[in-house]
Amino acid sequence: MAKVTVNAIDTLAQGSRLGTRHTKDIIPMIEFDLLMGMYRFDLSEYNNQPERKKFHADLNKKIESAFKTLTGQEFEEDTAASYKAVVKCLLGPPGQGKTASFQVAGKNIAKRFGLNYIEHVDDSYQPKMNDFIFVSQECAGENSSLTWGGLPKAVERKDVDGNVSNVVVKALNYRFTVFKDVAGGVLLLDDAANAATVVQNALLPVVQFGTFQGLKLPDHCIVGMTGNLGSVDGTYTTEFSTALKTRIVSFFVQDTPKDFVERANKKYNDGLGTLGVTSFIEKHPQLFAELPDPQSKGGFACSRSWENFIDQARSIVLRNGGRGHGEYASLIEISESAMSILGPKVGHEVSSYYQALLTSADPLAKEIMSIPYFDAKTNVMDVKNAEKSKENKAQIEAISEKVMAKRTSQSSDVLNFQYQFSSSISDYNYVTLLRGISKIDKDLPESKREEEIKKVFIESTARFTQALVLIDEAQRNFAISHFKTRLLSSDKLGKIINTSAGDKREFHIEYKTLMAHVINSTNGGKLTGSEIKSIVAALTDADKVGGFNKRPSGP
Repeated sequence: MAKVTVNAIDTLAQGSRLGTRHTKDIIPMIEFDLLMGMYRFDLSEYNNQPERKKFHADLNKKIESAFKTLTGQEFEEDTAASYKAVVKCLLGPPGQGKTASFQVAGKNIAKRFGLNYIEHVDDSYQPKMNDFIFVSQECAGENSSLTWGGLPKAVERKDVDGNVSNVVVKALNYRFTVFKDVAGGVLLLDDAANAATVVQNALLPVVQFGTFQGLKLPDHCIVGMTGNLGSVDGTYTTEFSTALKTRIVSFFVQDTPKDFVERANKKYNDGLGTLGVTSFIEKHPQLFAELPDPQSKGGFACSRSWENFIDQARSIVLRNGGRGHGEYASLIEISESAMSILGPKVGHEVSSYYQALLTSADPLAKEIMSIPYFDAKTNVMDVKNAEKSKENKAQIEAISEKVMAKRTSQSSDVLNFQYQFSSSISDYNYVTLLRGISKIDKDLPESKREEEIKKVFIESTARFTQALVLIDEAQRNFAISHFKTRLLSSDKLGKIINTSAGDKREFHIEYKTLMAHVINSTNGGKLTGSEIKSIVAALTDADKVGGFNKRPSGP
């Protein structure tokens, strides 16, 4: 990825005088607070609930094991019992992943400990002991704590002498009361900086003691806050009171192009993918984020907007025929969406990129990746002796000439073409593999099904090699890296990916060997021995994707 230039958000971060954290760095902090808070120190409170007592005893053991993995230390109850999670307040411009950081941390913890992640808690929700809940309480624009903290009501109460009197109590927000019956959770006070001073004052006991209007939140519920920065980032906020500032730890949070690309490639790891969006961001990281323009009626570039744009582009292409068919028909609508969602400056650049991608690089990539390499009647399992598809030879040579003409032209778009072509052949190679495997009969005997998967793998690797020889080394490396990221993130490829080592994901050794053999046998003499070795090494080396290792994972 190109070097990221200092932009308005970097300048804003420096001027905030806060500790600056990227989203992937803040998430492990939140996860650790959750892990420590979910430990039940006194299981005797569940003596009358044997099922619940066993559940939390087992969960405690998992937490102790996770603690040792993460810190290298044994879990000590005395030390852990005194652990206090200071409320983290994530500040920054809109769309930088502040709310998402708490959501991802919750999802990671729920997944790690086998809990049900419940992101939307409504008034009909019935808590379960193996649930992990995420409750977001919107504070923006609130002028009274009553509207979200509970309305007063009169009830009859008896004193010690039996005298009855009417007293006023609060009818608490139901969503605040369910934490006591679940395994863990997050109460996020979203956009707290946008709340009126009277509401911020009501938050003081929440952030310091975990109490609110008579309700005590359990330790396994952590409280978090988010907020914008006011006029400096084009939003409208109320200054935090000194009292509130002394009860929280604040960070300026921003996302990075590299982190977003990694997350997006994992999230959209299907036949459509990101439709070239992540490739655009990798090539133009300086356009990844900007501050909102108060005069604009449209959006602006930020993590949230890029994700929305990917979702919009995917829906447009799917409606128009899918990957490899619907892109060109979708070009005008995608361009309009880019201008609306990402703002005029970035939207124009994306529109130009798509125009070039969909009218030049992508069609050529699709064409060459759709041409069978081996003759249908030959035994592709015998790679070295398998016959090439003679009838397609002329077509392959014609495409090769077009690609080479683009590469050697004097146009300023040569590098853009190579970059786009590299991205596209990687995407089509993944799609070819995914679709080929999906068509294999799931009822076949395991050995026969594995043989069919290998045939698909051999053919797709041969086609990919056929395309790789047409680009230079730098673009070849990018194409390989892009393909490998998508491949190793997938859970739909059977034994091609070895997942037996926990969080570590890599090519199964049998497929590493097979891939090396195919590349060596099908490059047509157009690559040198050192180039072949470089490609094989880049494609088949071990690679981790996500998960906990020595510290909690990022998004």
